[in-house]
Amino acid sequence: MATNGHLPYLRTLGLASCNLTQFPNFLQNQHGWEYLDLSSNSLQAQIPSWMCSISTNFMDFLNLSHNLLTGFEQNPIIFQWARIQTLDLRSNQLQGSLPLPPPSTISYLISHNQLTGELSPLICNLYSLDVLDLSFNNLSRQLPHCLSNFSDLSVLDLRRNNFHGIIPAAWRDDCKLRMISISYNQLQGRVPKSLANCSSLHLENGCDNKITDTFPSWLGNLAELRILILRSNHFYGVIDQKPKTKGFLSLRIIDLSGNGFVGKLPSVYLDMWETMKTIQANHMTYMGENLRPNFTDVDTYYGEYDYSMTMFNKGVKLEYEKIQDIFLAIDSSNNRFEGKIPEIIGNLKGLNLLNLSNNLLKGHIPPSLACLSSLEGLDLSKNKLSGKIPPELAQLTFLAFFNVSYNKLEGPIPQGK
Repeated sequence: MATNGHLPYLRTLGLASCNLTQFPNFLQNQHGWEYLDLSSNSLQAQIPSWMCSISTNFMDFLNLSHNLLTGFEQNPIIFQWARIQTLDLRSNQLQGSLPLPPPSTISYLISHNQLTGELSPLICNLYSLDVLDLSFNNLSRQLPHCLSNFSDLSVLDLRRNNFHGIIPAAWRDDCKLRMISISYNQLQGRVPKSLANCSSLHLENGCDNKITDTFPSWLGNLAELRILILRSNHFYGVIDQKPKTKGFLSLRIIDLSGNGFVGKLPSVYLDMWETMKTIQANHMTYMGENLRPNFTDVDTYYGEYDYSMTMFNKGVKLEYEKIQDIFLAIDSSNNRFEGKIPEIIGNLKGLNLLNLSNNLLKGHIPPSLACLSSLEGLDLSKNKLSGKIPPELAQLTFLAFFNVSYNKLEGPIPQGK
């Protein structure tokens, strides 16, 4: 590749997956870059200071993700791009405090690094922010309350940091949030009721925190909510058997495990979960967002942001780096639910995973579970169930994991296909 600076005027350059180990010198002699992709290489050491100041009036997209970069040569870090919209620094080895991009930034992705320190309230000066991904770092202290004031923010991913304090609670009436993940932090308090203003919310993941609250039934009014994960917190009390909401009509995945819920399983909700009553079509897509700027005259791929989660399935803790929109699951394990397993659960014919283990459930296993023809994992272990295993369950030909240990069951194991 020529490096003498006499290349023709370029606006777009993609050098992803080219085994680069250092930044090509010719880049600093080109001042009209709009789109520059150097991702998935072996770029090492620090990002040179000239990289933060090339093409200051034109740079629209910069992707340095999936390299071996450790930091910035220039300190303090000053990005001089006046109109950049997508800045992707994911999956490097960046250390130090979180660098703040220019106010024009729409998508800021800097997950899977080694950043430390606090999330500065100055982040809220990014008035155009649509996607903010700070997950898988070592950021700490309290979250700035202004995070809930963004007008266009659709993705907020703060997973696997060390944030503590309360969740920002003043979500706007015109909230456009579609995905929020605050899991694996040390956040406390209650689920902010102003999240009910986020009518487009698809995914809420608050697992593995210290949230203390009753079941947020008011989230049932969010007609688009597909995934609700509240695992391993301090939720408590009875889930209302007569909800005043519409009842999570679009719900695909709900994980309430590892909390302190008591009382009976909420039969009324089970009857409302219409999406789970249908066996999903064979065509498979993944849940996520397109990373597209508001305006561009370059027909170029800007990437996607895939929703992801962690969930126990078939006895194993799995990282879902992508979430299939045909995956349907209920996990209410490790609580103190009591009474019988509702027969009505057999109406949720699309379910792939059902985990009710480690509760205080009693009575017989309902034969209606045989109607869950798509079921791949069924865990009813560590309860007080009695009687025989219904022979009808032998009809579940997709079942790969079945656990009814530590109950009071008797009789033969059903034989089938």
